[in-house]
Amino acid sequence: MSTITSGPHREDAPNDAGLTQRRLREIVHQGAEPLAAEDPPLTVVDGTEVITAQEMHLLGDQSHPTPEGYRVMAERLAPRMAEALAESCLTPSVAP
Repeated sequence: MSTITSGPHREDAPNDAGLTQRRLREIVHQGAEPLAAEDPPLTVVDGTEVITAQEMHLLGDQSHPTPEGYRVMAERLAPRMAEALAESCLTPSVAP
């Protein structure tokens, strides 16, 4: 799973629920930690590593990726996903 990508213009600006983009990423990480403990293949990738603050041109409307943005995301996520899959295949599953 991946959290929200970078967005310098909204990192610290609260949304209608009073949450900032930075806080939403923290919540996803906090929620994923106990899940990953039970399901080791679950991997959380910080969205700021997928599209950085310096790459806002890859987000056409400053929220959604352009075709080039999707290409960059795929290039960055594919190796992380392959690594997580390889690790999960090496980890013996435990019957409940």
